[in-house]
Amino acid sequence: MFITAAPDAPAPTITVSDPVATLPEGLPATAAGKLVALRRARDDARVLYEAAQSAVFAFRGPDSDLIPAERLVAEYEKLDLRQVTLAPLRMGRDGSPTEASEAAHAADAKKFDARRQEAYDRLDRLKTEYEAARALQAERGRQWQALNGLVAALERWLDKHTGRFAPVPLEPPAVFAGKPYGQGLSELRDLIAALTAERKRIERAPMSASEAKARIRPWVKMMADRVRLVGAIHHGVAIDLASAEPDPTLAYLCFLNPDAVVRRLEQEVDAQLQGRFTLGELDKARKLKELDGQLLNAERREEALIMIMAEVGTVVLRRPNADPKAVLGLA
Repeated sequence: MFITAAPDAPAPTITVSDPVATLPEGLPATAAGKLVALRRARDDARVLYEAAQSAVFAFRGPDSDLIPAERLVAEYEKLDLRQVTLAPLRMGRDGSPTEASEAAHAADAKKFDARRQEAYDRLDRLKTEYEAARALQAERGRQWQALNGLVAALERWLDKHTGRFAPVPLEPPAVFAGKPYGQGLSELRDLIAALTAERKRIERAPMSASEAKARIRPWVKMMADRVRLVGAIHHGVAIDLASAEPDPTLAYLCFLNPDAVVRRLEQEVDAQLQGRFTLGELDKARKLKELDGQLLNAERREEALIMIMAEVGTVVLRRPNADPKAVLGLA
């Protein structure tokens, strides 16, 4: 299969925004400086990505060496020595090829094999370069997307908290002293992932059975209160019920036999929550607050370590969902 040439791809237009523009009013100098640096890093990453993208397009363009090389190999694969013009074999008096003609014939066959192998090698080299260009494009695209997502998240957060900024000093993550920076960062990110997973578990936990049951009787009373008698009550005259509910059946049951409805709903609560992890509302709120504090502390340590690594020349991509307060050093 040939690598098909794509239509001429226009050179990407690189537009870079002013990283210093639209800084939120009242943003502390350290946070403003970091936001500007991240915007510049995002724009630089975009330029590098688009350059890598252009390099990939060049492999598919009309001036590409890859496509002719692919076609040449395809042509060689269709041929065999019987279809190639080689030096003729001249027969001697004994009816066998002469040594000279046989040598010339073999030399031509060897040249053909060499040219064919050269075409194969060249195609392999070009394919390797093409795959390397694609890998570089993917990596630079990933870097740009990560920075672009991070900056966008920071700017959204800042828009919601205009004028309420207080700086927080960045403290070195002493807990990882003596460990390689990469190991410390990996451990911190594992901790952040574990805390995030635990927070989701707590947040999704249903309320306790006792709290769920405590809500049943008030709800049954509310439903019963929506039912009213229609018409006068006289001996021999039917009594009609009316309800504002689209389907009043449950409201009628709550009105006519509230205790039975309560018992049935309590049984359903027990059945649904049996064996499940549950939390009371107060316990859930307390636990979520604790986890939020632990998460922010871990992310502040992560940011401190990223800054330390940057000082020694190791660039680390921040997580796109990093807490803006941790990244910008804000309370």
